Amino acid sequence: MIELHPTYIEKKGVKEFVVISVDEFAKINDSLEDYEDLLDLRKAKDDALNQPRVSWGDVKATLKTLS
Repeated sequence: MIELHPTYIEKKGVKEFVVISVDEFAKINDSLEDYEDLLDLRKAKDDALNQPRVSWGDVKATLKTLS
């Protein structure tokens, strides 16, 4: 878990902005990029499961006819 130390900036008594250190921002950004990569990997895996499959025997037979 990322430990954050935010500073809130208020406008008319209502929190309107948050300031965090560059280091904390970088950690959040890295975590978001990792999460996006995970989502892309899961989508690619799901997409691959929906593709037609060819058995190893069929591949060997096809290669045998090509040689």
